[in-house]
Amino acid sequence: MAQANDNILKIYEEFSVARAVIDHCHSPSKQEFNQFLENFAAVNQLTALELKGMYPDKSPQALSNAVQKRSTFIAGNTDMKIIRTGCDTPFVKEAIERFPKLLEWKP
Repeated sequence: MAQANDNILKIYEEFSVARAVIDHCHSPSKQEFNQFLENFAAVNQLTALELKGMYPDKSPQALSNAVQKRSTFIAGNTDMKIIRTGCDTPFVKEAIERFPKLLEWKP
């Protein structure tokens, strides 16, 4: 079970990083962006379900708040990294290279 948790949490982080990279360094088509958002919404739901399994005593609101805080943290760190080092870095290039896989992602 930890493997599944680690997997969806890692996928969630990849989507969160990609969202910040899109804001600064990558301009997908409207269709790609909409697909990305649709997939990210599904990842958010699955992440909440996994966290509920990990922390059954937490309320849905508490879990939702935790997911939102994590997303804000990841986006903030990614934003700062891009502001400091720009878009032409291995970190950003890897995130952009992963973008097509995020578009194809299925639950």
